[in-house]
Amino acid sequence: MKKLVTMSVFGAALIFGFNANAQTGQGGWLIGGSSAISYSSTDNGFSTSSVFLMDMKAGYFVAENLNLGLSFGYLDFDGSTLTTIGPFARYYINGGFFLGAGYESQSSGGENASLLNLEGGYPIFINDNVAIEPGITYAIGLGDYDGLSTFAFGVGFTFYF
Repeated sequence: MKKLVTMSVFGAALIFGFNANAQTGQGGWLIGGSSAISYSSTDNGFSTSSVFLMDMKAGYFVAENLNLGLSFGYLDFDGSTLTTIGPFARYYINGGFFLGAGYESQSSGGENASLLNLEGGYPIFINDNVAIEPGITYAIGLGDYDGLSTFAFGVGFTFYF
């Protein structure tokens, strides 16, 4: 029984891996969005809160498994909201798991706030072009939000063309 479960998991990983690899080739596009509920803290250790994150991305595969694009973010914490825009990069390991980084900034109303985002996840394709992407994100606040750090678990939908 244990061998059957192990072989099933391995087989599913191979199927998902090959399917994802076909979608991350050079010249392709991705368009997607995700949302997450997270936990944040500040560097003083006294302030913690729940954070709601939304993120939309559009990118182009400049090389096999390497996507570069633009991200639009929305962050809501402690009654404050932050809308950001900035570049991102995402690398797919063998067309499957991805690791990414991005920089989003906002400057309005005298505030200069930025976020450095690090992400990881896995696209689970439900058809040839649509994937559900569970993942984790770690965001570090810069500028007026220096000291803010957010760790989030979320899920998104991404279209691959």
